[in-house]
Amino acid sequence: MWPETIQGTSHIKSKNIYKFIGSISKKIYNSADIIFTQSKSMKDYLKKKLNKKKNIFYLPNLIQKIIKPNNSSTFRKKLGLDKTINIMFAGNLGDAQNLKLIINIAKKFKNKNLKFLIVGTGSKFNYLKKLKKKNKLDNIILFGHKKLKQMPLYFSLADFMLITLKNKKVFSITVPNKLIAYMAASKPIISFVNGEASSIVKDAKCGYYINNYTFKSINNILNKVLKLKKSGLKNFSTNAKNYHKKNYNHKIFYKRFLSGIKTYENSKTNLF
Repeated sequence: MWPETIQGTSHIKSKNIYKFIGSISKKIYNSADIIFTQSKSMKDYLKKKLNKKKNIFYLPNLIQKIIKPNNSSTFRKKLGLDKTINIMFAGNLGDAQNLKLIINIAKKFKNKNLKFLIVGTGSKFNYLKKLKKKNKLDNIILFGHKKLKQMPLYFSLADFMLITLKNKKVFSITVPNKLIAYMAASKPIISFVNGEASSIVKDAKCGYYINNYTFKSINNILNKVLKLKKSGLKNFSTNAKNYHKKNYNHKIFYKRFLSGIKTYENSKTNLF
């Protein structure tokens, strides 16, 4: 359904194979009466790709299970993270996530009051482990996989939640589910993703985001993080929660879903 991801992660090098998968994907799209996309940019992209012949509607993803951090100062103190600014990446550790960026940032801010907490596993977990050891990065902590019921405790360790993806067009038009999950959990966010994810963080005023994918812009953001006061962190948290309530609730989801179906039905009726 989304072969651009294959190209974005460089899993398949052959242009012919990619072209073949793309043709199948296009046939599937053209066979559908209605298409719902999880981002506004994706909607525009598909309209161009399918020559605007389809009923395509924006329908943002929902988070079924909201993680509510328990804000345990005891757990934070136990792990020695009570006096540092903690940036957490949670989720799949794969090619698309651009995890080498975290390593490079950790090297740059090795002697600063920042800790990078990584919760999750995936194909790049051992890769991260090796680079952490090789570069002696004590400011990176790899927690590995944790059960969903444990996540409120681990979320309580984070001052900011981090989103990273490779600098590819396909990722600039997607909205990672974790972004919505972080907002639902009232967590301030750092988005190192060009495109729609950063636009949402900007609109929500719930953290920091890049305007261009350069190390200078990333460096500027982390320096802002180091200088941020607790009141600023609290404002980001409140804004994240409010934006989620306003834009990603079940009422809005079903309203958009039904509106798309009715629009399609009306367009068919008008043909006769």
